[in-house]
Order: sequence, then C-alpha cells, then structure tokens
Amino acid sequence: MNTFRPKNKKSIFRQEWSTGFTLTELLIAIAITGILSSISLPIYTRQITKTKQSEAAGILTNLQTSIASYIDEYSAHPTQWGDLAKIAVVMTNNGPIQDSDSAGLNTSKIMQNEAYNMSITVDSSNSDNYIITAIPTDSSDYNVKACIDVSNGASDLKMGMRDANTAVADCALTCVGASSCTATTATAATTSS
Repeated sequence: MNTFRPKNKKSIFRQEWSTGFTLTELLIAIAITGILSSISLPIYTRQITKTKQSEAAGILTNLQTSIASYIDEYSAHPTQWGDLAKIAVVMTNNGPIQDSDSAGLNTSKIMQNEAYNMSITVDSSNSDNYIITAIPTDSSDYNVKACIDVSNGASDLKMGMRDANTAVADCALTCVGASSCTATTATAATTSS
C-alpha cells in the first residue's frame, strides 16, 4: 500500500511515496489465508483418502480377475499368494509377490502405497466364493470389499463411505448374500444409517 510520508520538514511540499505493507494489512492477509486453509484442508485430506481407496479398488478388481484366471489356467483353486503371482503381478510394500510365496491367501499383505492391508478369504458356506478385503491402515470406514463366485462368474465390489454410510460388511456383497450376515453385522449396519 502506498502511503504519503514526508522525509523531513523541508520536504512537506514535495510528495514522496513510501511502498510496503502496514502491519494491519499483513495481519488481515494472514487471517484470510488461515481461514481458507481451515476450510480446504479437510476437503483435501478426504480427497486423498478417496484416491487411495480407488487405488485399492483397482487392485482388488485385478485380484478378482487373477483368481478366475488361475482357476481357468490350472483347473484348481488358488490357496496361496504365490498362486496368484503366477497369473499377474501383485505389488506389495516389499515389491512384487513371488511365485514361491507360500503364505495363505488369508494372510494379510500390505499394498504398495502402504495405505491398505489386503487379504483373501474363501466363503465358509461356498468354496467357490472368494471375498477380497482391503482395510485402510488409518480409517476403517474407507474399506474396500470385493467378491467373486467362480462357479457362475458373479462379482461385486463395494467401497466404504461411498456405497455405504460406514465400512462395508461382507453381507453387502451380492456374491455373498444377506444370508451369511451375522446378527451383529446386520445390527451394526442398521444403527450406522
């Protein structure tokens, strides 16, 4: 802001302008920046979380395809992470899973971005039904669940806080069906809405 300041008493008739900001102007600019930051920071954080969730959904979709491809190729169900690595690259925080990895599918693996733990379980009521889960390391409401029924090719994918008001339960997936829900899961789903 330009302000008029005489340099000495003799120059009162000569106008000399001093450039710079006053303390008040600087404080107002800082206050406006603080207000804008407090509004935009939660929105930015939520978008980062949704981006990581979408990445996890893409990985789970690839795992669905890998399970079906493994069964087509080897005429057997995959039982360990190394089986899926024979079909497609599965990246973790320690690099790609190797063919020799003998960890069972229900063993949790940390995804490459270290934001999600993923695991695969076989539905206890239907051995052709695989449930793939990605649980975030920081907020369980943004989980991702997918399923594939290899007997008929049905598959589904749901994301917490997008497809539900809270974390997605197994029974929300169409491959699994509501009959496999426990009373506590069904109660938790109704109380959160």
